Amino acid sequence: MSIKKAEKTYVEITKQRLGTSSRLNIYNIFRITETNQHFLNHFRSFEILDTIKNDSRYFNTVKALDDEWWDNISFQQYGTSYYWYLLCELNDIVNPHEELQAGQDVKVLKQEYLYEVFRDMKEISKL
Repeated sequence: MSIKKAEKTYVEITKQRLGTSSRLNIYNIFRITETNQHFLNHFRSFEILDTIKNDSRYFNTVKALDDEWWDNISFQQYGTSYYWYLLCELNDIVNPHEELQAGQDVKVLKQEYLYEVFRDMKEISKL
């Protein structure tokens, strides 16, 4: 079986436009040459620099409520549950399926820095 990086973009293959904030922007697309099937490399990741994680100018801190999950905090802070993965990265969470503790401090990236992160994710996809 021969696998190569796809020459087409996600949009060209799926006919679906990706939103600026889509996590799919960081994944490369590969093609199995014998079957012409495409797949995403889900093992690619990104990380927010420690200089940002440790500088309170870039984030606010909120307290987790009882029975709260990352997608709930994302919705409360950004108006969408889709940014849960940014919260997990900013808070060094390895397993986002583990329950948050009530009263736990949660760093929330300030909204004015969101699109910088999304832009960087888009650049990662070109590597």
